[in-house]
Amino acid sequence: MARARLDDLFARIDSGEIELTGDGGFIPRLIKAAVQRGLQAELTGHLGYDKGDPDASTFSNSRNGSTPETVATQVEDVGLKVPRDRESTFTPTLAPKGSRRMSGLDQMLIILYAGGMIVRDIEHHLATTVGTELSYETISNVTDQIADEVLAWQARPLDALYPVIYLDAIVVKAEEGRLTLH
Repeated sequence: MARARLDDLFARIDSGEIELTGDGGFIPRLIKAAVQRGLQAELTGHLGYDKGDPDASTFSNSRNGSTPETVATQVEDVGLKVPRDRESTFTPTLAPKGSRRMSGLDQMLIILYAGGMIVRDIEHHLATTVGTELSYETISNVTDQIADEVLAWQARPLDALYPVIYLDAIVVKAEEGRLTLH
């Protein structure tokens, strides 16, 4: 069933019915959906319970709506609804409060997970390369929330042939009567 939906999606992209980039394009919507789900997962990890949990009233802190933010991504500006908590102790990592540009952390998480890295490897990679420390639980919650998008991307049909052009060069210094290779 998922394969049929993907085939339909790619047929619509090929026919020009769906644009990949630009206003309302598929890629910005995918980024927005992944970041929104990631933000919700971060808040869930911060609060300690899922949205709609019947035991939510036993926790001192709770969800308190969202704040609209527009952030620039590598593709285009994306409008987000950044969730809040009642005690104002939640500080999102994927889209920090007041930031106007995404650091690429969200895209890095998606790319690393889509590439097959496990959560512990992602945690170590982010700490050593970017200096960002996200807990195992936060990364796990984010990757669980975006798993559907990642699986759809991994299961996309590939073209039968991808032409590759490899260019190489050699410098030949020629003088009359002599040939020198460098």
